[in-house]
Amino acid sequence: MRSHFAPLLVASLLFAAPIARAQDDGGEKPEKKDEQPPAKKPDDNPRRNRLQAFRYPIERLKEQLKLSDEQYKKIEGFADELGVGFRKEVQEQGDNFDFSKMREMMPRYMHEMQDKVRSVLTDDQKPKYEEMVKEEEKRMKEGPRGPNGFGRDPEQLKKRLMEQAEKELGLTDSEKQAVLPLIQKVLDARAEARTSYEKRKEEFTDFSKKATGQDDAGKAAIQKRLDEFRRAREADLEKIKDAESALREVLTIGNEAKLVALGILD
Repeated sequence: MRSHFAPLLVASLLFAAPIARAQDDGGEKPEKKDEQPPAKKPDDNPRRNRLQAFRYPIERLKEQLKLSDEQYKKIEGFADELGVGFRKEVQEQGDNFDFSKMREMMPRYMHEMQDKVRSVLTDDQKPKYEEMVKEEEKRMKEGPRGPNGFGRDPEQLKKRLMEQAEKELGLTDSEKQAVLPLIQKVLDARAEARTSYEKRKEEFTDFSKKATGQDDAGKAAIQKRLDEFRRAREADLEKIKDAESALREVLTIGNEAKLVALGILD
């Protein structure tokens, strides 16, 4: 299972659940004190369940942009409105839920929300907001396994995943001693590979801007750097694969599935 745009993760950024609002049908209905609301069918897709709880960082906007109360209420209303549409699209997929569709949905909802926020900001607030937008869009492209996991510190992300894994797996004390360190090794391997890749990519980008490849020597230099870049990436992925293989050796098939759902295993 490949990493997707989500959880990334995650986390964590789009729309707060809107406050339930009564619908006016033109008359009041008698209150039924003894009537119990129908039980909701639990969602057995953990990723879909998490996606429906995405939040837009209104509190962070309020703090950094010094929003007025009126601006705050309008932005909160925008998030509620778009959140309804977002969750409806997720729910309509039902059992045919396809996580890859998030990559199409998320930018669309994010850009619409950003335009709505811009509409209520003052000229003094807009430059700061554009800086925040650029930072958020960069993290969205990197995904939940990008440098900051879309707004999350890498260490905080690893800690959260470890806590979720421990909760989901339901291990005994002895099993925890065998399994949790191996989960940590997988997370560490991914984090190290991510950091190394970003550093190499930055270096390779600088090189590619200067390299012309107009003669044989230049072409050979480019090919050499390409080979080095790809070999290093393959070596990092091999380390992750080794860490995952060691972890799978001590997992039941059920717990392996749970870690895949959490995005810890591929």
